[in-house]
Amino acid sequence: MFVLVSSLLVFPSVGGAQEARQQNTQTDIAALLEIRAALNDSHGVLNSSTTTAAVANASSFCNSRRGVTCTDVDQQPRVSAIHLPGAELRGYLSEAGGNLGQLQILSLRGNDLSGTISPSLANCSQLRALYLYQNDFSGPIPTEIVTRSGALQQPEVLHLASNSLTGSIPVQMGNLKRLRILDLSRNLVTGTIPPGVGNCSLLTTLALQQNFLTGELPSELSGLSNLEDLTLN
Repeated sequence: MFVLVSSLLVFPSVGGAQEARQQNTQTDIAALLEIRAALNDSHGVLNSSTTTAAVANASSFCNSRRGVTCTDVDQQPRVSAIHLPGAELRGYLSEAGGNLGQLQILSLRGNDLSGTISPSLANCSQLRALYLYQNDFSGPIPTEIVTRSGALQQPEVLHLASNSLTGSIPVQMGNLKRLRILDLSRNLVTGTIPPGVGNCSLLTTLALQQNFLTGELPSELSGLSNLEDLTLN
């Protein structure tokens, strides 16, 4: 497997746009293989009949993987969504996830994943929704996901509730102008609520309860005219 993955990651030589597009598809395949290798799938949820021949064909690969959705981009299949909720997966989220350049939705909620949330997700330039709640992720919320250009620059959903995340809410959270749902509830987050969160004018849900936050509620939050659900206790 290691030989296969390495060969898929070799940068293409001068061979025109078609070869470059294939490299993008093959990079997605290699990333999926690495993500799977980091997971303990005791119930065989990720098992498929995929063979080496199928790996060479991105469309066949996508069709054979439960929870993987692909979309044609420039006439090539690219991974656009991963949905594996409640699959009793263990392990960690591989940094290879950051190689999925067309990923829009990552939903791994309700599993038993641990480790940190990889900053490499900041490289997923199309990522709109991140559902990682009800796992055992630890460590801080990566500032990269709200400060790097491209990935997570304009996400709509950050649902990270019911983990063991520590540290403070990144002050740059207010940069996320399209953010609709921010749920960090039931973690170990400390510090204050950044006033910049008041700049997220499309925010409808802000859930921060059952953490260790201190300080006063920023007055800037009063300007969130679309806010429907504010939970702090």
